[in-house]
Amino acid sequence: MMMMMTTTMMMVVTAGCPWRCHCVERDAALVVQCASRNLEHVPTDLPADTAVLLLSSNQIHHLPAAAFQKMVLPMAALALLEDLANGAIRRERVFREREDLLANDDNWLISRFRMCDKGLGHLRELDLSHNVIESADVDAFRDVATSLRELDLSDNRLAGIPADAFAGVSARVHLARNPWHCGCALQEALRHVRLDPETAGRLGCATASRPEFVGLPVVRALDSGVNFCNFHHRTTDVAMFVAMFCWFSMVTAYVVCYVRHNQEDTRRHADYLKLLPNAPATAGTVVVVGGGGIVGKDYDTDSKAVIIRNALRRERIFRPRLDISSFPEAFLFERYRFSSATIIYVNHILRPYISNLTHRGRALTSEQTLSIALRFFANGSFLYNIGDAEHIGKATVCRAVRKVTLALKHPLPAMVVFPGHKPVRIIKEEFHRIAGLPNVLGCIDGTHVPITAPSENEWDYANRKSFHSINVQIICDAACIITNVEAKWPGSVHDSRIYRECRLSNRFARGKEAKALYKVRCFPL
Repeated sequence: MMMMMTTTMMMVVTAGCPWRCHCVERDAALVVQCASRNLEHVPTDLPADTAVLLLSSNQIHHLPAAAFQKMVLPMAALALLEDLANGAIRRERVFREREDLLANDDNWLISRFRMCDKGLGHLRELDLSHNVIESADVDAFRDVATSLRELDLSDNRLAGIPADAFAGVSARVHLARNPWHCGCALQEALRHVRLDPETAGRLGCATASRPEFVGLPVVRALDSGVNFCNFHHRTTDVAMFVAMFCWFSMVTAYVVCYVRHNQEDTRRHADYLKLLPNAPATAGTVVVVGGGGIVGKDYDTDSKAVIIRNALRRERIFRPRLDISSFPEAFLFERYRFSSATIIYVNHILRPYISNLTHRGRALTSEQTLSIALRFFANGSFLYNIGDAEHIGKATVCRAVRKVTLALKHPLPAMVVFPGHKPVRIIKEEFHRIAGLPNVLGCIDGTHVPITAPSENEWDYANRKSFHSINVQIICDAACIITNVEAKWPGSVHDSRIYRECRLSNRFARGKEAKALYKVRCFPL
């Protein structure tokens, strides 16, 4: 019995430092040295006050969930040791517990009682470099996320890592010299990582979802504005295309069945007309019916079909058009965002480009065409809603909006000029009155205008917010009047590059204008 108690006490005492590791104190901090020990997994019996854990140069190949935690014997186990020392437990029970020890690979106290797991709340530095780590679970660093300050995962075999593996980890992370696969998972994971600035440039793309980035540093690839998650968007687009194709096939089948059904109805009507008595007609007389159909004495089936078709033809209905000059100013500004005088002025400028060449078929006037487009620009509603409000059809609304949009390009060079139509001194004084900023000529920023995904170079138009857009750079003066527009770049291009490539930046570089734009965070003016 005394030998069993001595063995048990030795096991409890040696549990303070993991097996095959060396524990020392440095600057009142416990350092667990497990480097070059040929370990294949992270030790599970780490001391609770471990501050530095060195696991480099081992054979660890996987980091499971909750890999870094300490194991504490419960009070029941300590009570058992005390009873064993006092002789309160019979020898047979001790032997039975010893048999449990020999039958189980784990510690006999661990197999006898439940274990309490607690995280290493004092761990500040974790070195896992020069291992063969190939994967890690999403909760691998969960128990040390708040206390960890340095994490070294360099020189391993990591090709990817879960997106939320570093969530909550505020430590400086070393990830250099790993065969990374540059894709969506790595891009999402790096959003939560504070990379070490000295080794961040040595993160290389061993493989990539886009071949042009193979061999390049990961940081350089991400700084170029690429979005590796576009592959998933393309997969979704393919699935949507398949669904739309199935829907179109169903609609086509419905239309075919509908046409065949109408053909049967037409044939039945024609057969019914055959049974009707023919009206007497003199030789050589003809009867002219609606729609231009001519029926002679021989009243055949084709002529009867013409009569039916003309009877079923839908007549064109011309609804009364709106006269915007008859509405009050409040009504116009609420629905068109312009006053009557401004609408007349804009119509005078765009009339040569939006007027119809003929007035046949009750063609729209230039004023009506402009009012339709302005109402669409004002609320961005559906075309049929605009058509119902303006008493016209949806196709007419579509043509009017397109015509006005193309016409607005012609006066653009004369209307949008930098720094503006006012003297430079007046512009600077207006900005100075607003916020006290001296020598400011304009405010610059970029905005993403959503578009439908194009069929060519689709990934170039996917921005950092994961939708397709055109990145438009706009400059305005103190009165919010636009003085410069740059609207030719896809959504993946950064704002700073748009500014570097625009004509205004070249004018500043040549000294043609004083560099006096209000600086925004993304624009290195």
